[in-house]
Amino acid sequence: MVVTRPLLLTMLMSMACLLSLHASFARAVPLSQVALQELAEKPVSWPFAFYNDNRQHDPDMNRYRFAAELDNLSLRYRIQGHAVASRAMQQWRQALQSLSDSKRVPANLDPAWLMAHPRHDRDITHAITIGYCQPATTVTRWGVEGIQQQAWHDGMTTRDITADWSLPEGFSGNWAWLITPTGRVERFGYSSWNSDPLPVPAGSRIVPELTLDAVAARWMNHALPQWLATRRPGHDCRQWTYDPDTVSDSSRMSSLTTNDNSR
Repeated sequence: MVVTRPLLLTMLMSMACLLSLHASFARAVPLSQVALQELAEKPVSWPFAFYNDNRQHDPDMNRYRFAAELDNLSLRYRIQGHAVASRAMQQWRQALQSLSDSKRVPANLDPAWLMAHPRHDRDITHAITIGYCQPATTVTRWGVEGIQQQAWHDGMTTRDITADWSLPEGFSGNWAWLITPTGRVERFGYSSWNSDPLPVPAGSRIVPELTLDAVAARWMNHALPQWLATRRPGHDCRQWTYDPDTVSDSSRMSSLTTNDNSR
């Protein structure tokens, strides 16, 4: 067989691609293994562990869109004579701004859970931020009173959170959203005809749906719970960079105390 120069170049390029692909797979580390390596020996409560992939971005769910939509809703409520609801939208806006920099990927980082649910045990192939927050002792309720903290207790359900809710027109008296510390988002009923209490872990957030007949309200009902699921689950958080290419570097951890993310 005569190996011509073009054929040789093609063969070399193919080998280079295969080697590159092999190296890529060799650097892939399961998230469960990352969690064990980086967090198992630290004082972590797993629901309050987090990681962030800076390469993931949802351009439709940024602080500017939320600010604009909440200003819109505040104005609409004010025009309709709902002053309390109008002020609530401004309080929601301030809370969202304070949480804008506390981004994370919604995930349960408990290694045992990840290994039992391999579909969620994604491969980490590039640098990520990983860390943990102090366990919460409260749950957060978003409503016409703004953002309120309520002491958490063992066995708490959504009924404990919504029992004294008296929401005005424009807020749903039937449906709300539960966002857990691991980023699970569930819609639940809380009125007499559709009540279906859900267990509420410490650090959860509860958000009522809006019934205002407006595109902004319908968008907010979907976007706000999903966005809150991408916020860190607590306060006094520590984070550092994990890079599968430099896993032997034990000095990369840097402590960071964040703003209170419990809203």
